[in-house]
Amino acid sequence: MKKAICKFSSSALIMMLLLSFCVSLAGCGSSSKVVGTWYEYNPDHDYAHPERILKIKDDGTYIYTNNDGTFSGTWKLNDSVITFTENSSKFTSSGVFSNTHENKRGNFITVCIIPGKGDTVGEYVFERQ
Repeated sequence: MKKAICKFSSSALIMMLLLSFCVSLAGCGSSSKVVGTWYEYNPDHDYAHPERILKIKDDGTYIYTNNDGTFSGTWKLNDSVITFTENSSKFTSSGVFSNTHENKRGNFITVCIIPGKGDTVGEYVFERQ
């Protein structure tokens, strides 16, 4: 009986290690944490008429809409930093993911987006709903 317990424990340990390895691989560069619609952060959580909307797609593209129009391009994820490259102007912007902003918990991206305007730099915080 003692042999069976040891055998079970070894098998269970190997399975746990294998499972944790697979989970860690799945998280590396995983787009699931970024894909979706992100709205400009509003502390009052009023998203009826957001000024800025960032739609990140699973196919590696994004659409960013603000008062100046709609801009699109490609995105790439490396650790917790996402890089956006706009198709029409080849401007590159980057954003950092965080679980908190102004002491609030949630899904946030702090990003500098400069679509179509090389001299305009704006830092915006987006929240996923």
